[in-house]
Amino acid sequence: MLAAGIFWFVSTLQFMETAVEISGRITDIESYRGTNREIRHSVFVTYEYNGKQYENVPINSYSSRMAVGKEISLYCNPDDPWQVQADSGLYVGTGIFLGLGLLFTSVGGGWLMFMILRSRSKKRLREQGRSIYATVEEIAYNTSFSMNGVHPFVIYCTYRDEYRDVIHRFKSENLWSNPSYVFPVGSTIEVKVNENDYDQYYVNVEEIDRKVVDHT
Repeated sequence: MLAAGIFWFVSTLQFMETAVEISGRITDIESYRGTNREIRHSVFVTYEYNGKQYENVPINSYSSRMAVGKEISLYCNPDDPWQVQADSGLYVGTGIFLGLGLLFTSVGGGWLMFMILRSRSKKRLREQGRSIYATVEEIAYNTSFSMNGVHPFVIYCTYRDEYRDVIHRFKSENLWSNPSYVFPVGSTIEVKVNENDYDQYYVNVEEIDRKVVDHT
């Protein structure tokens, strides 16, 4: 979308470098329903350039202010007088594509940035975090997420801090192999934590990839 918007903008600038401003008259406005049942409009104009009359030439824009018989400003390509654009619609396409492109880029870029920061956080915890050993309490499906109709597994584990008399509960990342082959309920699993903030943690499930080769 961004590329299309930039291309459209550059094309419009190139068109405007040689375009000649002329006056035209709206001769017809056709209304029809688009594929999504929304009402669309095709606008046709008549104008004169270099002593020649051009009639019922379509333009690529419409606004509610347009009406049959109304005089409007047009820009004409002197090398191809059949190519005209309305003053009001010169940058509409550019705005639509750039707007959608920025929207999609912000969504996709935000998700990408989240994944990068999450990966860095996990790496930092693996290298610098304090190791504690929790007990696997439950292995369940993450029903809030699926891929090709399949839900991943997650491990829930608990660690009892005897000094503070507090039980901490942790959840692993999504797993696509059944972790019970390596970490059955009741077994011990390493959890890397930020010693100052247990909300920052990583349940170490790397052993699953080393010990389980799924051929199904």
